Amino acid sequence: MLSCNCKKNKFTYLHITDVPDGVKGIYGIWHNKTCIYIGKAKEQIIKVRLTQEWNRSHNKNLRAWIESMETNLTFCWISAETQTINSLETRLIDILQPVTNVQGKD
Repeated sequence: MLSCNCKKNKFTYLHITDVPDGVKGIYGIWHNKTCIYIGKAKEQIIKVRLTQEWNRSHNKNLRAWIESMETNLTFCWISAETQTINSLETRLIDILQPVTNVQGKD
């Protein structure tokens, strides 16, 4: 089952904690209308992945955006069945062309 929280939430720790527990799927981080990053939460829940990005993203380019624009970033998420997460992430990266996703990396 696919469920979408298309409302863009401020990318702050407080708003990340509002993501429901147990949700797995895809999340996007945005600056205005520009998609900065598309990530997946397949092994962990979205709340945990967003918290990891907030605290210390593994992606150095995303980390630079977060550190320089933290109050101007937003996020949204889509819950998805585990077996569809990889293909959904790939499709969204192809469509949205996020500026910090590294091609060929999960």
